[in-house]
Amino acid sequence: MKKLIYICLIVFLAAGCNQEEIMNFTDRDYLSVDAAMEGDFPQYTFTFMFEDNEVTEKSVQIPVVVTGRTSETDRKFTVRVVDTLTTAIEGTHYLQLDQSQNIVKADTVRGSISVTVKKTADLKDEAKTLGLEIVDDNSFLQGPKPIVVFKFSNRIEKPNWWYPGPWYYPNIGYFTEVKARLWFEFWGITDGTDPWSKKPSPFYTESGYINYINREASVEEFKVWLRKHKDAPLYDEDGNLVLETIGILEN
Repeated sequence: MKKLIYICLIVFLAAGCNQEEIMNFTDRDYLSVDAAMEGDFPQYTFTFMFEDNEVTEKSVQIPVVVTGRTSETDRKFTVRVVDTLTTAIEGTHYLQLDQSQNIVKADTVRGSISVTVKKTADLKDEAKTLGLEIVDDNSFLQGPKPIVVFKFSNRIEKPNWWYPGPWYYPNIGYFTEVKARLWFEFWGITDGTDPWSKKPSPFYTESGYINYINREASVEEFKVWLRKHKDAPLYDEDGNLVLETIGILEN
């Protein structure tokens, strides 16, 4: 009898919902930055470290994602610079934002913020940041993650794909520049890409799913490689033994 009363109550409440309110909620689409959280905001990184020496400017695409529907036409959107999150100087470190290049293509829910950055001498010494915020306009309203801190330099920075663990399994631990250099050396990587992202590879099954066993085994192989390295024992820039930071989430 109690179950019947609960069911009737739910039906009654559902029937009482204002249809116009539901339409208002679904009538607009929302846009968010598609990047991992670093502190209070999502962060997206880029480095000139792996670009050819001749490259002096680079157009970087920061991914965004729509909560809502696709469209039969391309949809442009607007972003603004957040001064309190910015250390880069317009004209010196990056070009004035071209809003026409911020696009979500037709029939997709993914797009990008376009930023052109300049390779200046000071980027070798420290990274610059550019805070960007998606602005409500005719195409989109702000989603749950409307702000991104874009960090760029000409040295090794924490890649967007870095696997600290445990949720980004397997766990290679927190980022340090020395560990990253050794990780790239171990894999023979010269462009900073994620060794686990390429297919076909031993880290994916034939059906395309991630093979976690092989991934974890590769971390163990990395540990063995560190022990046998010609310069072992190897310490990072903070004086910690790199081998002992594998699997550690925070410094």
